[in-house]
Amino acid sequence: MSIHWDPVVAANGAGELLQYNGGLTYNLRVAGSQTNNEFSVVEVTIPPGALGAQPHIHRHHSEHFHVISGEITFTVGDEEVVIGDDSWVSVARDFPHGFRNDSDQPATYRCIFTPAGYEEIFRTVDEIIRTGREPSADELAELRAKYGTTPA
Repeated sequence: MSIHWDPVVAANGAGELLQYNGGLTYNLRVAGSQTNNEFSVVEVTIPPGALGAQPHIHRHHSEHFHVISGEITFTVGDEEVVIGDDSWVSVARDFPHGFRNDSDQPATYRCIFTPAGYEEIFRTVDEIIRTGREPSADELAELRAKYGTTPA
């Protein structure tokens, strides 16, 4: 069985801009619908001092983070590592991880989700924020559970 999708061109600045809790912004550069759900790509900007995500575990996908600018502190298992410009962290499904921006400058990263699907969580949160409110902790927990994500 072969997997096929049409070529995807994600030019600089192109994508679907999404808002998230804590002032994070997401640019959905490549959606799973464009890749036969093989992968998706989001570009995320984390404000200075902001939490990206508490340590958590994904049961349905792996994540591959490429820090484009700034510094991000990653918790991977029991280890903490600070990575900067043009560095990568890859986390397999079922492995605990989290991240935050401890610096006084914004940080930007791209994340590749394999397989795709998790980008839908960001779309849903964006829809809630566009109604004029932040999602509640219970809503976020329910949404994360729907996509196979649990606290570490």
